[in-house]
Amino acid sequence: MVILLNRALFYLAHTPGFMVGHWPQSFVNWKITVIEKRFRISLFILSFTLCGIDTFGKNAVVCGRSKNIGMPVAALLHSDGDNGFKMGMDATVTTCHRYTPAKNLPEFTKNADIIIVAVGSPNLITADMVKEGATVIDVGINRIWDAKQERYRLVGDVDFEGVSKKASFITPVPGGVGPMTVAMLMKNTLQAAKIQTKKKREKTAIH
Repeated sequence: MVILLNRALFYLAHTPGFMVGHWPQSFVNWKITVIEKRFRISLFILSFTLCGIDTFGKNAVVCGRSKNIGMPVAALLHSDGDNGFKMGMDATVTTCHRYTPAKNLPEFTKNADIIIVAVGSPNLITADMVKEGATVIDVGINRIWDAKQERYRLVGDVDFEGVSKKASFITPVPGGVGPMTVAMLMKNTLQAAKIQTKKKREKTAIH
């Protein structure tokens, strides 16, 4: 039975501890607090814990090396949890990108326990490229023409219909990562506004 990770993401969106003010100090000290990529990445990582997905020593493949998703996610997945970084996941990570030969991509994904895809290529990952029980997070969003419905529709980078039959955890597109990103952006925008308002009031009181 496939358990959708967006259930976990929905829970996180309603978890007070996930607000900016409760993040590790290194995150809170960043001058810009409302950046989409940060919330996307944090949602990914925290959803693993919530769903009970073990990442220690697991093989993870990240398709895409963008500065917004691919590179930060890969860094967090292979980060050292024993070295003081609470979000360290200790996975063995392989990053695939536009210059990874198409014929070689299945070699990496078939051995992966965790696959995160963010490349913007419709249905790049198909069922024959995923092993049974893998965890698949689809960050891609693509607009394609549906001849049957005679209209455009949104799809991810993963063939959801096929891969969902093999994956133990998978996120849909639309309805997976996207809505939770928006929810957390709104929540943290409000939090940032409250922080700024408080600082202005304190500054005014001093003068």
